[in-house]
Formats: sequence, structure tokens, C-alpha cells
Amino acid sequence: MKHRSLHLIRRRIKDQILQLGFTARNSLFECNPHSRDYKTADLCCSLLRGVDFIRRHQREDGALIDFLLPIGSSDGWMTAHVAWVVEEVPELERVRHKAAGYLNWLGNESNGVWGYNTLVGNDCDSTAQALLVLHNAGYKVPSSWVMELAAQQHANGGYSTFRKHKLFPNGWQIPHPDVTLVVVAALRRLGIAPEAQLRATKWIDALDNASELIPYWWSSPAYIYWCSMRTGRHSSKVSKFLSNTLPSATTVPDLAMLTWASLREKGWSNDTLSGVNRLISLQRNDGSWPCSPCLRLTNPAIMAPKVNAPGTIYSGQRRNFSTAHAVAALSFANLCTR
Repeated sequence: MKHRSLHLIRRRIKDQILQLGFTARNSLFECNPHSRDYKTADLCCSLLRGVDFIRRHQREDGALIDFLLPIGSSDGWMTAHVAWVVEEVPELERVRHKAAGYLNWLGNESNGVWGYNTLVGNDCDSTAQALLVLHNAGYKVPSSWVMELAAQQHANGGYSTFRKHKLFPNGWQIPHPDVTLVVVAALRRLGIAPEAQLRATKWIDALDNASELIPYWWSSPAYIYWCSMRTGRHSSKVSKFLSNTLPSATTVPDLAMLTWASLREKGWSNDTLSGVNRLISLQRNDGSWPCSPCLRLTNPAIMAPKVNAPGTIYSGQRRNFSTAHAVAALSFANLCTR
């Protein structure tokens, strides 16, 4: 326990120093919002600047870092998430390849499980996203890794972030829809456990029908509706939410997520055109997008996903998370113009 505490202190100090270094290097790049009409040239230029930012801020070993929680910054989960988000961005193929190499190394070190970082226990969300990235990069994923993930299913069909404690489970160990959607996507892509997929899908559908499709770890419902579209799940309520919410979205990453999801659902429209324009206008001069507070470290006493649950909400100060979502939206918009 003493060794772990010292490791945590060292990790926290190191992350703080790296955070200060990032801030110092980027202090000259001020946010430069402006209003302009949509032009294809603006879209392409904005996209390439965002791509360059991600390239420049990927570590040599392939890791992508963001968020700074009490347990430190995320490398495992964030690397997997960014690589999965930009999976369809051709300009970031090399970034995805390096990210997959880093995730493969982590997986071999931990026998096929991943977490927020090495100080935090492995979780289903990070593991599912890592498996999606590895499969997409052409790695041969051991079936035991995927079956271990499938085996974490709860009786109701959902998947929790962390493995359930047999006697004293907390809110972090109950089924979470924002995690379950990603696990189903991973199982489907790797062709494993169709029965588990079906049970999980039925659970998600029941939540959606009861208007209880609420993320556990995110302060805004934008993430779960983006995740629904990203994992191939369409419903009338998802469509309605996108139509009602995108016109008023003003902050990244919500705006980026909703724009991407709306483009995926219905292509170009007045709403998606406006979303693309607003994304371009919010880009910083260093090519990144600001990240509003969005990731909630939900109080583990909360035993069901709920809107406005108590917990500290964190922004991604290194902006890899928000920039990845913005780049994915602009890349898809660029594809739609062809």
C-alpha cells in the first residue's frame, strides 16, 4: 500500500509537470473564434490543422494523453478512445498504427485488459475500445481476451465499468449504458458471444424505450447519443435528440459529437452545416479545439445513471479528446462534400 501511494504521488507530480509544460508551449496560441460562411477550403484547412495537432501531441511510444484526475492523466483509455474516434480519418492512419502498437504492448503486459491508466484497475470501457483499435489495425487478438470481456456481463445484460464486488458493489460496478454500447460493438466486431450481444442490446433498448438512456460518466447526454450512432445503433429517440439538441450546442466536445452523429444519420442539412461552421469557428490557432468540462468522476454512491449526478467534472486540458472528436466530425463532413 505504501509503495502504491508513493507511485501515485510520483505519477501525480509527473503529470502536473507535463501539464505545465503543455500549457507553456501552447500559451501563445489563443482561441480565435470568428464567424464566417461555410467554404470547402475552410473545412479542409481546419481539418488538416486538427490532424497536425494530434500528430504533434502523440507520444513517441504511441500514447495519447488527456484529462488530469486525482489518479493522474489517462494514457490507456485515452489512447484507445482517440484512435477509435478517428478510425475513419485517413490522414491519421499513422497515428492509429502507433496507438495500436502502444495498446498491444499494454495488453500483453496485463493479459488483455486495459484501464484509465496503470494505477487504476482495468475496466470494460477501456478494454472494449482497445480491442476495437487492435482489431482495426490488423492485430490478431487472442480469443481469451475477448471472452474475458464478454464474461463480465451482468444478469440484466448490461456491462459495468469495473468488475462487480460480490458483497459490497458500488455505483462504479453497476451496469452502465455508455459502457455497454462499446462492449457490444467490440464483441460484434470480433465475432464473439452473440448471446451476450443480444442480451446487452435488449437491455439498452429497454432503457431507451423508458427514456433512461443516460450516461454514467458524462455530464452531458451528447456522449451516449454519439456512442449510439458510433456503434451502429439507431432509434427514433436518438434522431429526435440530435434534431433538438444540435442547433443549440455551443461547446466542444458536445458540438463535435452531435455534428458527427447528425451527419452520420442524415447527411448535410441546415443543422449539420451550422454545426460544421461553428466547429470551424471554435478552432484554436494551434489547430486544437477547447474542451469544456465533460468527464464526470461520478460519486460511487450513485447506484444508477442519472442526469446531474454528483461528482467533479473535468475538462481535457490537453485537448486531444475534444480535437479528436472535432477532426472526426470535419473529416466526415469533408467526405460528404465529395
